Amino acid sequence: MSGRTTVFLCLVLVAAAGATFTLLLLRDDGKRGGLINEPNYGVDARGPTENDRRKAVAESLADKPAQLRIAEYERIGRAGPLSREDESILRKAFVTDPDSEARRAAFRELADGLHRRAPWECTALIEQTLDNGTTEARINALRAAARHPSPVLLEQLLGAADDPNVRSHAWKALAFVEHADAKAKVLEAASNDELSPEERVTAVALIGQTMDQSARPLLARLAGHESRELREVAQIVMEKLQK
Repeated sequence: MSGRTTVFLCLVLVAAAGATFTLLLLRDDGKRGGLINEPNYGVDARGPTENDRRKAVAESLADKPAQLRIAEYERIGRAGPLSREDESILRKAFVTDPDSEARRAAFRELADGLHRRAPWECTALIEQTLDNGTTEARINALRAAARHPSPVLLEQLLGAADDPNVRSHAWKALAFVEHADAKAKVLEAASNDELSPEERVTAVALIGQTMDQSARPLLARLAGHESRELREVAQIVMEKLQK
């Protein structure tokens, strides 16, 4: 190799080394240790995650009036197929929202959304809530059971029908279950003279849903009851059974 060639190669290497050193100094974060535009593996370049979005939604709802929170829960529940992220928002809301009507709306939208996605998921939510929920949560679950009846829930509904705290809601759910035991429980409630007037009217009205022909003698007797409201409901249901 000639002397000129050797000198030329040395100059090229020096220039390259100088360029690299300059790039090190000119990193856009002003620190040594890498080249400009070097990938920063410590930062997620994909933007906000779904967890970030859920947190942002929850924070944005925190200071809104209850009616606006209800509207947002309805929007989330009815926007389309319920995503896992939106499911998490509604699950948290029906437990932690400070307003009872908002908690009711969140549970309703969650149950409806799960039923659209996969009916068994809705049934599982109702089962779990009836087993472990507060009285308020159990009532919300029974409302959902009336909208989405399932024979799988029969035993739990029959049990809830004996609980004074939730029984009228359980009767409503049972009235939509196509099973002889469900009809019998509604008729049993309608026949109970110890119930409050409001509960008795509810139970008798539900016979119009079960269409239980064996209730005719009871309805005939109640048509002469001292309570005007109970008499009227019994007459209406009797007319429905006769059609």
